[in-house]
Amino acid sequence: MATAVALAVLVAGCRFATGTAGRRSTAPKRVGTGEGGGSDEGPSAIIYNAVPKTGSRSLELLTKELGKTRGFKVEVAALGEYYPAEAEMRRTVRQTDPIFYQNHARFFGGAAGVSWISIAREPVDRLGSWFEFAKMLKKGWGVRDRNDGGCRCTDGFDACVKHWMGMARPCLVTVDGREMRSRQDMERADDHHFPLPQWRHFCDWRPNCTVDDAIRNMQTGYAVVGLTGEYELTLQLLERELPRFYSGLFQLYRRRAEL
Repeated sequence: MATAVALAVLVAGCRFATGTAGRRSTAPKRVGTGEGGGSDEGPSAIIYNAVPKTGSRSLELLTKELGKTRGFKVEVAALGEYYPAEAEMRRTVRQTDPIFYQNHARFFGGAAGVSWISIAREPVDRLGSWFEFAKMLKKGWGVRDRNDGGCRCTDGFDACVKHWMGMARPCLVTVDGREMRSRQDMERADDHHFPLPQWRHFCDWRPNCTVDDAIRNMQTGYAVVGLTGEYELTLQLLERELPRFYSGLFQLYRRRAEL
């Protein structure tokens, strides 16, 4: 029972959607064609829907450096200004040609010359990354047995998981003192407390978005969806599919890695 509880906590809300339900992709993919339009070299705008804890900061820094040499504007949402209204995003990507816009965003289609990109991550690795991030922000994760008065998971992600799996009875997970009793509780917590399932980040503006809706958006509306675990392949795919923005990306990455 303890093992089942631990695994349920690990995977609750973290289904890994990379284009097919229930099957994990093994490499980044050119998922769709985006919206088309733009110049002969490619789209006039890229919207990078940055899924939290998938390495978005690294791609942001590389893109900013390329923007300086290739002459496109890079706009990254300010802290806390996430999930802007569709009309606001449309205005943003029309203001400059070419432009790269990064945010946590809900998908919309029908914008000529706009290509969407994103990166997904193996869910347990992502959860471990979030765990360390939450500790850094002092937004603590706690776990306690229902009878023993509790303990604090301060020794790291692996130690916390081992503690869960060694419990004799079902445990409670707490976020800043609030008990997470169900998957719904976890999904209602914001990303700084508990990461939303990745498929939710591919939803659009329709109410009651489902996994199938998110996968459909990914398959038909995104030019590239990469994988954190295949980061070099992801960069090469971006360079091949979106050369107007990303020509020279992989060489830049390797040069920075050697510093």
